[in-house]
Amino acid sequence: MVGSWVAFSIAGAEASAPVQANRTLPQVAPPRAGLEFSVHPTIQEISRARVFEEPLVPIGGEPSMEENLALATALLGYANRTGPDDFSSLTGFLERHPGSPWRAALLTCLGLEYYNTAHYSRCLDAWEKAWQAAKNATDARGRAIADRAVGELAFMYARIGRMEELDGLLESVESRVFTGAATERITGAGEGLWHMQNKPEIAFKCGPYALQQILKSDLRLLGSSPETALRAIRDFPSTQKGVSLPQVTELSKKVGLNYQMAFRDSSKSKIGDQKSEMEFIVPSVVHWKVDHYAALVRREGDRFLLEDPTFGNSVWVTRQALEAEASGYFLIPPGKLPRDWRAVDANEGASVWGKGFTSASDPDPHTPNDLKKPDDCEGGSGAGMAISSVHLMLVSLNIVDTPVGYTPPVGPPVQFTVTYNQREARQPANFAYANFGPKWTCDLISYITDNPQNPSADAKFYARGGGTRTFASFNAGTQTFGFEQYDQTQLKRTSTNSYELTQPDGSKLIFGQSDGSIGTSRKVFLTQILDPFGNALTLTYDGGLRLVAITDAIGQVTTVTYLNDDFMNPDDGYYLISRVTDPFGRFADFAYDSLNRLTNITDVIGLNSSFVYQGSGDFIQSLITPYGTNTFVATSGGIRSLETIYADGSRDRVEYTQSGIPAQPDPPSSVPAGMAVVNDTTQAARNTFYWSRTACASSYGDYTKAKIFHWLHKDTPTTGGIIESTKEALEGRVWYHYDQGFGAAFPGNSSRPTKIGRVLDDGQTQLYTYAYNGFGRLTNSIDPLGRTFNYRYASNGIDLLEVRQTRAGNNELLSRMTYNAQHLPLTVVDAAGQTNTFTYNARGQLLTQTNPLGETTSYSYDTNGYLIAVDGPLPGTNDTVTATYDALGRVQTKTDESGYTLTLEHDAMDRLTKIIYPDGSFSQFHYHRLDVTNVVDRAGRQTVFEFDNVRQMKKKTDPLGRVTLFDWCRCGSIKSLTDPMGRTTQWHTDVQGRVTAKEYADGSQVRYMYENTSSRV
Repeated sequence: MVGSWVAFSIAGAEASAPVQANRTLPQVAPPRAGLEFSVHPTIQEISRARVFEEPLVPIGGEPSMEENLALATALLGYANRTGPDDFSSLTGFLERHPGSPWRAALLTCLGLEYYNTAHYSRCLDAWEKAWQAAKNATDARGRAIADRAVGELAFMYARIGRMEELDGLLESVESRVFTGAATERITGAGEGLWHMQNKPEIAFKCGPYALQQILKSDLRLLGSSPETALRAIRDFPSTQKGVSLPQVTELSKKVGLNYQMAFRDSSKSKIGDQKSEMEFIVPSVVHWKVDHYAALVRREGDRFLLEDPTFGNSVWVTRQALEAEASGYFLIPPGKLPRDWRAVDANEGASVWGKGFTSASDPDPHTPNDLKKPDDCEGGSGAGMAISSVHLMLVSLNIVDTPVGYTPPVGPPVQFTVTYNQREARQPANFAYANFGPKWTCDLISYITDNPQNPSADAKFYARGGGTRTFASFNAGTQTFGFEQYDQTQLKRTSTNSYELTQPDGSKLIFGQSDGSIGTSRKVFLTQILDPFGNALTLTYDGGLRLVAITDAIGQVTTVTYLNDDFMNPDDGYYLISRVTDPFGRFADFAYDSLNRLTNITDVIGLNSSFVYQGSGDFIQSLITPYGTNTFVATSGGIRSLETIYADGSRDRVEYTQSGIPAQPDPPSSVPAGMAVVNDTTQAARNTFYWSRTACASSYGDYTKAKIFHWLHKDTPTTGGIIESTKEALEGRVWYHYDQGFGAAFPGNSSRPTKIGRVLDDGQTQLYTYAYNGFGRLTNSIDPLGRTFNYRYASNGIDLLEVRQTRAGNNELLSRMTYNAQHLPLTVVDAAGQTNTFTYNARGQLLTQTNPLGETTSYSYDTNGYLIAVDGPLPGTNDTVTATYDALGRVQTKTDESGYTLTLEHDAMDRLTKIIYPDGSFSQFHYHRLDVTNVVDRAGRQTVFEFDNVRQMKKKTDPLGRVTLFDWCRCGSIKSLTDPMGRTTQWHTDVQGRVTAKEYADGSQVRYMYENTSSRV
């Protein structure tokens, strides 16, 4: 019973400390709405103005008052522009002030605006000029702008296949140390260059990929043989010159589109005169003036949806942008040409080429939900000490620490979790909101990025803990986007400045604090987190858009403080979080170096995690904790790898490669029946190999001894973060299939597999089949024995109403439920027809539960929602259990049905330290670092534990001095145990960490044999 009530404990400090929970919000002014300047605008005013994705900073000198006024006027003019393609106020400033210190930053931001509106030739020009103007900047913010400009320029060169320019640019910055998201732009461009130089047959295929996007936009175009069409696109070879228009035309015939070459003379189209406007044809392949192809797949009013997997995004482009950027050459469906269009013959078409390639991997799937390496060394969520992992597809170092936090009795927990993601690609070069330096974030920094100028545009969700999700397919009628592919969440626009994100369990994230940006990239920050029952965690921001307080569901306030509160000097740590203090006075501290890199986290009990960076960059090469030092070694390029060397000297390795391993596809006999898979030479691409500590010790570098994760495409040629198959070193491959209708190598609308299969030793297929609703909730499953389970939900897609099983032709009810508006079950009917009934309070806490016999158990709470009594079905108080709590909300006393009372004490990390019994005797628990080292029972008898530097118990001494010794396998399993009499039992393991033999002290053994295709004994 003690353990169950200890579970009610939530974070606190020493029990004896006089604590009064803080319920007072900091007195701050809210963020300003709109764009405004003083009569004489200052540098600080302009830098704080929220116009673009990046704040403007002067580079190379101090601008004059005249320049400041002119720029402020230009920004106000841009805020009131006539349309999405009107950049005249900004270009006018640049023309009138060609030598202004504002020039480099404004050109960088203008390039982003051009790119977001499909003015591709103009964004190239802007970034080229920005890089030349900023590359010699020496101050931190100016250098960050230069990094952003050259990163975008390099990535754009890769997108449109300008190999020579990209090669020269990357060579010129080879010795430059980049920080922030620019590292991933440069890395991705470098990967693209490697493919252009070494695999030109796949590196310049924007034309074939444009055809693919047209097929994806309307699956009816695929006909009856989608795999044939996709294979034709995949196998079509490009050259270093790219692909010509006639070649794309011929490919369109092979995939069943039969498109024709045509030319549209934009000089005959008059913008603004609807009667004389020439039509753009949808769908079609458009050829850009920058020698690149893309697909026009849809039209809404005067905007056209542009799909381009080479660019990795979708853009709603205006007619004006198409007129300005299209070369005039198109591939259009067969039939009579529209008025003022003309046919293009093979000779003319042969002069039209397009090319382009960028990073081979989607940069976004490194959220906490994305696949990380198996945990065979470090465990936990980082509470009290930073721990490391690796996101598998991106091979991105991930470090997590939760140095302060607690769980209130109702509502979402307040756990302040800080996260480092090595390959973070979506942060700004210069922050204008709360942060922990480059590549760091926390689970309360989250926002939606939208384009306020175009409500139909895709929206991006910067996730709690980092990583990005994209919401597409906006429905103007319901104001909702389509379900997100990875997490099956749904985003709804609730006003012009707010969003609501609903998760599969019914919980919600509310985004209601806009940064007020007037450009094409606005951030709307997280303001509330709601649990499925409606209890809210509320975030408060100050006038600088800094997170300053978190209020839990019962009104307790956590505060956030910063290195500097001088609004006029944002360069000096104004946005860097320095301390987080919970309602009970416990706090975590964050320290930084002169480059604004996070170097130390100190938690509520003083444990320190420190980070050592590689040179002046932002890659963490060492993590130092009280347990020792973990070292990280990374490579980038054609092969991405990361090795972790642990404090005990062991190591593991993660490597992503497309280098032709394995050399051959799997044998046909290993392919499961009943599911479509791709088993060909592409098995040698899109692979991550993981060598555990065990595999590194015995088989380092042997690809046959690593676990293989084979990934699906996101879009050809990009690798996504969804698994296509996995293979353990000593097992057969496990295959995954998804419900998409667009080829087995592509995911559909959901990351949930509809089929999982493998072939067993006897040659039989073991197949599991699944179906889901939009939220990813299981609606149907069939196991390998043929048993079918059906799951029916309420109209909200969340509340499970009924579960039925079909076996031997009989359809049987297993359970039936009804719910309230909080997604809580009111009645549950089991397979025997017996009913259990439940009631709740307004907070969603259980008040009563009544079983089929009519016996009721009641639950009582105090005004804050703490459970204070459980009264069983017997009359009176004969079966009542009660509890009291300390000032920090932890169980202080627990009284059972017989009146027996225990008193509990805890330390500052919520750990049980003492149990006091009614007779005054007590037991105690002592800790060193994060481990319990001494347990003293009521009689004063002591048991002592010793742990190694990876937190594995190595020695236990009982109260009589008897010693038990433990030795551990590098896989994390027990290797040997020596009892107090000196008798040693050993466990032998294979490269997968499976136990192959247990050997006793007398030499006798128990051996374990496994199937060749699985780990079944």
